[in-house]
Amino acid sequence: MDGFLCIDKPCGPSSFQMVNRIRRLLRVSRAGHAGTLDPAASGVLIIALGSATRLLRFIDSEPKTYSFGIQFGTQTDTLDSEGQVTCSGGPIPDRSSIENAVSELTGDQLQVPPDYSAVKINGVRAYKMAREGKKLSLQARPVKIHSFEILSYDSLTGTGELKVCCTGGTYVRSIVRDLSLKTGTFGYATSIRRLGSGRFTVDNSVAPQNLEMSADYIISPSELFRSSPSFQVPSSKKAGILNGIDIDIGKESDSEVIFAYCEDRLIAVLKRKTATVFHPVVVLSYGVEE
Repeated sequence: MDGFLCIDKPCGPSSFQMVNRIRRLLRVSRAGHAGTLDPAASGVLIIALGSATRLLRFIDSEPKTYSFGIQFGTQTDTLDSEGQVTCSGGPIPDRSSIENAVSELTGDQLQVPPDYSAVKINGVRAYKMAREGKKLSLQARPVKIHSFEILSYDSLTGTGELKVCCTGGTYVRSIVRDLSLKTGTFGYATSIRRLGSGRFTVDNSVAPQNLEMSADYIISPSELFRSSPSFQVPSSKKAGILNGIDIDIGKESDSEVIFAYCEDRLIAVLKRKTATVFHPVVVLSYGVEE
């Protein structure tokens, strides 16, 4: 069984635990995922099965879209509802202050990941060091916030719901931290939900209660990459590609990576070697899918 599955991860289990659950349900030996979701977060999680795990790096999972809840005036060590409260009684900003901060945080940004994150420091995960009470100084990384909007806000309680569209690698918990700081207070994420990742959305995801029927929702590699830059391989050239031999596609392509199809099935992923010559970087044995 080879292909891709988009599930709506519930709050609670880690992304790794969800992958293992799907692997056991579908009885596949290999499975992996694209774009980790924190245990406390829910929403779109892309899972690859079997030979499709070799294609995960080629999935266009940009941009990411999230909705999240925020509580101003209180902060936890993890910047979400899973952590311990470290600050409380902070000021509650008015809506106009939040609107100004949202505007400032839209566009190209340098974002510092949360201390409780999977970022590595000298080979050690930051969250492990944070749990040991070590003082961390994580480096800011470039991210981009494509759009940012306030869905609702209650100025009496300091609670709100916001929506953000951003590049991969952006931490919503850091957005909450930075948004709070810009409004002169502190805060934490009460909820985080990934609404979309590239072409995948919660609307076309397998709901948690339907995971037993996951096999009915598998997308084949041939189908998933059909709209990507591609090359139709003549039957006479198929064996050469499957054996890792370069192929001249006979025309220039704007893409450095193209998907090789033969008889309407994806057989390889090709990477540019020269102007029109491409080299197979991933080869799919005929018959591994569908």
